[in-house]
Amino acid sequence: MRYFEQNNIKLPFSKEEKLFIYSFYSKKKNIHKYFTLIKPETILYSWKKAINNIWTYNSTCKRKGRPQISYKIRNLIKSMKVDNYLWGCLRIRDELIKLNIDISRETIRKIISDFRKQNIIKPNYSWSTFLRSHWNSLFACDFFTVDFFVGCIPSSKT
Repeated sequence: MRYFEQNNIKLPFSKEEKLFIYSFYSKKKNIHKYFTLIKPETILYSWKKAINNIWTYNSTCKRKGRPQISYKIRNLIKSMKVDNYLWGCLRIRDELIKLNIDISRETIRKIISDFRKQNIIKPNYSWSTFLRSHWNSLFACDFFTVDFFVGCIPSSKT
């Protein structure tokens, strides 16, 4: 009441309603709990909730973009790679195209690398493994490059 009087705000209540409210206020001190429409805590709570909704909207909204590759196709790629470890991404892609499954080479490469990280697919053989397995039959091996047209070994001096 004092707030309305200080700010010269006229209440839209009739005289009878004002008298009823005044009598309730005078008899009971805690009656203002029942007449408050909005508490400050309610406003602060709704404000915090609105701010949280703004910041979490991006993570809760439906993601757009390409659909994920199904687990059946992933398992098919895994079984093709495990059964034929010499096949690369292009060969696997060609075999999938024969089955009317069109997936890019990069997607197959990412799927295979994910399986390698999980130790489901063993990594490819490295040069050191190749050299160890063929050591007895190797006579000479040259890993240096020679420029064919000039005929000299490239040096670090320019």
